[in-house]
Amino acid sequence: MNLHMKKGKLCVGLPMLVLFVMLFPSCVSTRFVPTGMNEIPMYGNAKFTEKQKEANDKFLQDMLTSGYTNESGSNEVVKTGFRYLNRGDFSTSIKRFNQGWLLNPENPEVYSGFGIWYGKQQEYEKAVEMLSIGLQKDPKHKFILHDIGYTYNMLGIESKNSGLTSNATEYFAKAIEYLLKDIELYPEYGVAYVTVSASFMQLGRFDEAVVYAEKASKLNEKLEMGYLEYLKSERDKAKRVN
Repeated sequence: MNLHMKKGKLCVGLPMLVLFVMLFPSCVSTRFVPTGMNEIPMYGNAKFTEKQKEANDKFLQDMLTSGYTNESGSNEVVKTGFRYLNRGDFSTSIKRFNQGWLLNPENPEVYSGFGIWYGKQQEYEKAVEMLSIGLQKDPKHKFILHDIGYTYNMLGIESKNSGLTSNATEYFAKAIEYLLKDIELYPEYGVAYVTVSASFMQLGRFDEAVVYAEKASKLNEKLEMGYLEYLKSERDKAKRVN
């Protein structure tokens, strides 16, 4: 379910040339403050009251009466959640994702929603936690594999900006691990090539960054003007030094 991809900029610690498809496009951290348990992923694992149980049962029955199965109903409300999330409505989107969870807690799309909901608030560690659950449900999920790789990339950038070089290196390596798996499974998925190129760039591995950027371009994935030239320039500088 690739409803959440948007164009944007990497605006934390990357050269200005490095602009590409973004999962979490905002450069400004937006933290949503929940006002109830239905505005927390999986309802915060809280125990439902009898009244809440009755409301949940009514919702589930209404969905089934409308012709949905638990699986199809879950997918439908998750799609709605992504539409609200892309409008910046954190409250309504998380309520829909939670409804998707109620209908089918095994649905990986639900955890994709939870993860991206956290990611758009720059709560990347929580995003990784949710996306990891999604991968447990479907280890070959095309978009979650990319999104968790991208999120590790963002954690790496945050660590790098904070001077935590060792942590940053580990995060970028994790990003590459997931992204290369995504590419292996879905070799025509151009976005993954762009993102892994940026991860290699962050590690100073410009040879590989160039290779994957060129592959992305061959797949007709748009690169920001000057990005590939920048990578080649840095690659050639490193070769001259060595």
